[in-house]
Amino acid sequence: MPTVLHQAHEIGILSILLEFQSTFDRLMAVRLLTYIGLLYEDLHRSKAIGPDDPLPPVLPIVLYNRYAHIWVNAPRLAFTS
Repeated sequence: MPTVLHQAHEIGILSILLEFQSTFDRLMAVRLLTYIGLLYEDLHRSKAIGPDDPLPPVLPIVLYNRYAHIWVNAPRLAFTS
């Protein structure tokens, strides 16, 4: 599940959607659109935005780390003499 940060100010709401990936996913754009749609539904349901208010911008960020398994041995490598 992604990490969603949003901050309300007098100007409006900006949401940042963080998704951490270690494998390739051809449908990542579809997944991000789903997350954004669910976020909008939640904002509407919780009355954070009114029916006539514009939808807040969402900045989706995908952090892709193909070589995540390399860092498993990093603590041992750091203390070798």
